[in-house]
Amino acid sequence: MLKEEYEKMFALEKEHWFFRAKQNFVKPFLDALSTGKRSTILEAGCGTGFNHLFLQNYGHVISVDLSPDALDFCRQRDLTRLVRGDLNRMCFKQA
Repeated sequence: MLKEEYEKMFALEKEHWFFRAKQNFVKPFLDALSTGKRSTILEAGCGTGFNHLFLQNYGHVISVDLSPDALDFCRQRDLTRLVRGDLNRMCFKQA
């Protein structure tokens, strides 16, 4: 994605209806799955990190993106559990 598109997302995510509606749609599912235990959550394709902040309510979040620009925006949100990588080439073990 072009850096200019990340800039637009970063500026709009807190207030734009689309981003708020997406979180409002997902929240009931996460609430139902929540056991009170702090799970580890993998955020695949984290973009500018707005969802990382939301997901922190449900566990320890590790965000992955291939774009260094995306991860730079995440760092502007003071996020630190970030990985630059291609999910198609990553191996994960089941916990």
